[in-house]
Amino acid sequence: MTICAGHSVGLHRLLIHRSFQVPPGIEYLLVWLGILVGIEGPFGMIRAMKFATGTSANDNARPTPSPGTGFWRDAWWQLCCDFILREPPRFIIENTLQNDPVHLLLEKTWVVQQIPLALVLYALGDWAWVLWGICLRVFVSLSGH
Repeated sequence: MTICAGHSVGLHRLLIHRSFQVPPGIEYLLVWLGILVGIEGPFGMIRAMKFATGTSANDNARPTPSPGTGFWRDAWWQLCCDFILREPPRFIIENTLQNDPVHLLLEKTWVVQQIPLALVLYALGDWAWVLWGICLRVFVSLSGH
């Protein structure tokens, strides 16, 4: 649910590319599922995608290292290195998103959004459910992404 409906459909296709429209309640649910993947908040995901594709408001962003550099080198860069630009691009998020109170709340609290889900999972099945439903799910989502 979090990878497919949340990250792929909610964050990527709906929020970043604006490929389709849904009622606000469904949009908020899909975006919430997307931030449960544990990568970033909604605005952070927009910035990351625009940076990775080299598109921005001032269009001077460059993509990350090209494919073919090798798995281990790419893994090292992704996990252990900072990518610092002399002239960082400016990313402008559309006003409808910037001023939306739900998207703002999700952006500010994306890190702690695992807690309500963890409490529900704990109530349903104790620590095993929390470990499988939070820790393993986030680990698989992040490393798989």
